[in-house]
Amino acid sequence: MGRYPDQTNDLKKAVRAARKYPGGNGKVGAIGGSSGGSHAVYLAATGMAGDDRLDGAVALSGAFDFTDPASLRYGNFRRAVENYCGSSNPEDLRKASPITYIDATISPLYVIASDHETMAPQQLPDLVEKLNEVGAKNFKQRLRTNSEEHAFAYWPEVRETVLDFLKVELGAPAPAPVSSATASPGNSPASPRQ
Repeated sequence: MGRYPDQTNDLKKAVRAARKYPGGNGKVGAIGGSSGGSHAVYLAATGMAGDDRLDGAVALSGAFDFTDPASLRYGNFRRAVENYCGSSNPEDLRKASPITYIDATISPLYVIASDHETMAPQQLPDLVEKLNEVGAKNFKQRLRTNSEEHAFAYWPEVRETVLDFLKVELGAPAPAPVSSATASPGNSPASPRQ
């Protein structure tokens, strides 16, 4: 298991590779939960558009600000971010935090969390505050209230909305129209002879 920045560097290589896929349109998106949500936001905020930056990202119950004092009081959160960074130094935590790189040019983002889940609850509000502070307009948020479930638990409920968001942001082609024509009596298939 790599630490920061090994994992993000590997993911940037994966974005570049996916962008070159001959069956695609050159755009790349990601859906991630927990640490995958952190990586999705990081890759939507860093790198170069059209190269190693995502064109759209969805984060479910991600960690975004590894230096948030309230979040660091949660033992599991502290252990996870310090392990990922290989350090407890606040500057190392800041460098690895996706929130550090948020500015108005962030790629379209959809973030989903629950208010009483295992992820430190301040993570979503901190991210949304930063997005608003820098003037980012291309994000959506969804907070499940009175819930202790990780956002993964709501995947069946949010799946269509999330996929529609990515289809729009990644420029997916519209589905082919379904023909509503019915066969006319003169064009109906012949019945098999017995």
